[in-house]
Amino acid sequence: MTIVQLSIPDEIAQTLHLNKPLEKEIIESFAISLYEQGRISSGEAALLTGLSRREWEELLRSRSVVRSYFFEDANIDLAYANSSK
Repeated sequence: MTIVQLSIPDEIAQTLHLNKPLEKEIIESFAISLYEQGRISSGEAALLTGLSRREWEELLRSRSVVRSYFFEDANIDLAYANSSK
């Protein structure tokens, strides 16, 4: 695992008025950015954020992100559909 350290001045962090911890907000924003650029799939973004696929989809909706559908996502959906038979 790669660890990244980020220094944010306290006066900026205090003005953000976030509903969740700053670290979680940064990771989610980073994952959304990579996802929107097509650099990672929906499944990879969910893994990066530590969210379930359903929670990831809810996050995308809450941020009005247009969902891309990658080949990997189709394979996951097919595997899920086949496993419930």
